[in-house]
Amino acid sequence: GATLQSIVDQAVPYTVVEIPEGIHSFDLLELKKPVLIRRSMSARKSDTVLMGSIVVASRGVKFESLVFRLDPESRFTQMVSLGVSDNFLDATEPELIDCDSNMSIVVKSGAPLIKHCNVNVSGEVNEQGLRATLNSCIWLNQDSAARVESCVIDGRAHRVHAFSIDEGAWGRLRHNVVYGSQDYPAFHRGVFGNVDIDRSEE
Repeated sequence: GATLQSIVDQAVPYTVVEIPEGIHSFDLLELKKPVLIRRSMSARKSDTVLMGSIVVASRGVKFESLVFRLDPESRFTQMVSLGVSDNFLDATEPELIDCDSNMSIVVKSGAPLIKHCNVNVSGEVNEQGLRATLNSCIWLNQDSAARVESCVIDGRAHRVHAFSIDEGAWGRLRHNVVYGSQDYPAFHRGVFGNVDIDRSEE
């Protein structure tokens, strides 16, 4: 069958790609044009899994009701990377809605919306001594401006931070349930850039 990358590459911008139930694995899935990727109507979210690193490099990319999972066999550090390019400037910012992830989500650029997501990072270290993913659930890079709303962010099981926030980061965190531990506080770094944090969260 066709790979998910080829299906996405052939999709017309601003259309929907429906993912059937099952584990869809790849080393890297790159999204360079606006497309909505969601589970098919008959698929259960918990059984509709994208396994491997994902790079969003366009406005208008939206993931809805899917599970992101790292590939335990991979030798690489895996993550979901959210960024934008200079194309499709009329499209909305990237969105992750109602998704579950055991990989770190890294906001590289743009102002994505992450909403109703459950991020519970699995930070296992492989035989080469590399982490399977990064040491925080969500990483907000400088010059990005993410909105994270109504999510559950928990790094305790694998001793990672809930958030890492770079000094130059912008954004807004609202109505999230955020867990940390004494050794791995929920918010990594003392400076929160320009991120507006709803302080009831810690």
